[in-house]
Amino acid sequence: MKKLILIALTVLPFICNAQEQTYTVTAKVTGATDSNVAHLVYYKGTTPVFLTSKLTNGEYIFKGTAPYPMTASFFLDDKGIGYTHGFPDKLSVCVENGNIDISVTDSVKYGKVKGGPYNEDYQDYKKFMATAANSADLLNGEVVMGFHNKIPKEQSDSLRAQLKIAVDAWRQRNGEYVKTHPNSYSSIQALSNLCGVHPDLTIAKPLFDSLSPALQATTTGQELKSRLLATQSVQVGAVAPLFTQNDTTGKPVSLRDFRGKYVLLDFWASWCGPCRAENPNYVKNYAKYHVKGFEMLGVSFDRPGDKQQWIAAIHKDGLSWTQVSDLQFWDNTVGKVYGIRAIPQNFLIDPTGKIIATNLTGDDLGKKLEEIFSK
Repeated sequence: MKKLILIALTVLPFICNAQEQTYTVTAKVTGATDSNVAHLVYYKGTTPVFLTSKLTNGEYIFKGTAPYPMTASFFLDDKGIGYTHGFPDKLSVCVENGNIDISVTDSVKYGKVKGGPYNEDYQDYKKFMATAANSADLLNGEVVMGFHNKIPKEQSDSLRAQLKIAVDAWRQRNGEYVKTHPNSYSSIQALSNLCGVHPDLTIAKPLFDSLSPALQATTTGQELKSRLLATQSVQVGAVAPLFTQNDTTGKPVSLRDFRGKYVLLDFWASWCGPCRAENPNYVKNYAKYHVKGFEMLGVSFDRPGDKQQWIAAIHKDGLSWTQVSDLQFWDNTVGKVYGIRAIPQNFLIDPTGKIIATNLTGDDLGKKLEEIFSK
């Protein structure tokens, strides 16, 4: 990390520049043929940027702009399965001003990247994270493909337990990176990874405060700071923010309507494999505890125009509780209020409207409900 870590003054010319980045990514992949299509994917906020390139003179070329340096995934769809189905062989790069060269001689994930200072910084971060990241990626892929292949529940539960251990280790490794690299631009991503979908402010805030002032002042630094502040409103012990959104018939439903009962607020989508895999557990617990005063409210992150897919998933999975959505994908207004950056995610709310638990899945949900309703 020669250019971005040694001294804070070296960082300033790069990280304080919030101007739009204009990039050209050129990839050379040994053995690629005209039938192999390449993709480059990243997000501007919650909006995906999905670029496609065909092989031309032995190269794949992507040109575009980004609001600031950000990570992207390069992959070769040589099986025609697309990006969202399973986990294809992929390589992370940083889109930044100038030319970025990718050279692949074996698996794409082992490709070499040459670019500007942000890529130099990011590739060093990837080396630091390699062992933990590879373990988590492998198990994540097995869990997703297991869902699609309908493997036995015992095998699925075992894989998910292993994945949790691997993800915890990966997050811990991200924390180590932040502590030892306070001037690295990649520390912002590392801290974001550590935070996960529901940051623990007792851990995240001190780490954020340990970053150099220059890093904290960047666009991504300020976005992370805003995210941490927003998290305070949905921590365990806080009163769940109220909202109103339409159900499948277009009727407005308010969270306030559920006061006086325990309610599990569930964020999901019809296209989300892990969400759908958790639904049988929800159905079982809803059937057992609904008569005792347990309610559920689903908020879907389905895409614009996908109302029928949303409704079809509700019927297929037997979800008999209330479902709402504005069909705005990751721009769902309720999701923004609750700081949702990944699904599935849930919040258990007590009769007074207070959040008493988060992300209860598998046996943990049943145990918590048994604890509540056996009193």
